[in-house]
Amino acid sequence: MRTAIRTQQPLHANDARLRLLRELWTGLQKYLHSAGHPTADAVHDARVAARRLRAVLRSLRDEANPAAYAQLRFDLTNFGRELAEVRTADMQLQSIDALLADDAHANAKDRANLHSLLERRASSARQSLARRMQDLSWQQRIERIDNVVGGDDLLLKPLQPAIDEFRAMLASSIAETLHALRKRKTSIDVLHQQRIRIKSTRYVCETLAPLIGSDTRRLQGKLNKAQDILGEIHDLFVLTHWLKTESIPTPLAKLLIKLSQRRHAPLLKKFQRGEASLRKYLRSAYDATRSAADL
Repeated sequence: MRTAIRTQQPLHANDARLRLLRELWTGLQKYLHSAGHPTADAVHDARVAARRLRAVLRSLRDEANPAAYAQLRFDLTNFGRELAEVRTADMQLQSIDALLADDAHANAKDRANLHSLLERRASSARQSLARRMQDLSWQQRIERIDNVVGGDDLLLKPLQPAIDEFRAMLASSIAETLHALRKRKTSIDVLHQQRIRIKSTRYVCETLAPLIGSDTRRLQGKLNKAQDILGEIHDLFVLTHWLKTESIPTPLAKLLIKLSQRRHAPLLKKFQRGEASLRKYLRSAYDATRSAADL
């Protein structure tokens, strides 16, 4: 989803940024309503809308009222966590089916029992989410966000025209991702943080680039590809941890862990092969954004 917003000069940055946040929040509310019938697609769309709003909000953190910013981030993060339970259950079901698709060594009965267990877990997660969405605490969270985003106290310092502020927000997000990619370690924690920053910058690009007349489609494609690879690596890690802690039949669990580890290595190499190109596109976009801001 790309947010359409018309910026007219002269327009105070604070006004335009608040309008942008309000439009993103309105979009998130629509997807949250759809998630009341929590299909995989509905939950995915709601999670993406929440992450997009959080990413744009993060790029404004230095010019936000600290208390209002902290409360808004807290509530949006909790939406994401509750939606994530359904997504995790769906992901594990899909990942296990994919890992076992071409492997004939799994015991058929154990495999069928595991598939049934995961389907029940996914169904339970959906039912739990639907119940929580009817809770008073869920409605109060929506009211708090409405009050913060709908008010005039969230953002401070309307110091420059809107287009310049949007450029600064985009440049800041890109700089954070470049910094994250400087870490050469390949631990799961480092890769996860890199994925978060890549994902955040992708959402900021999608939202802000049309507003400043910047064509970042090729960069967005690079970001999306890297995000998908790192996302699969993280999903395999979560799956492996779950297999080690749940009462899964040992032979099947060992086989799935082995298949996950076998899949991990080529995914990591694939990400590393594309990393130099990604950094090149990020630096180019950063330089172009900063140059335009200096004109």
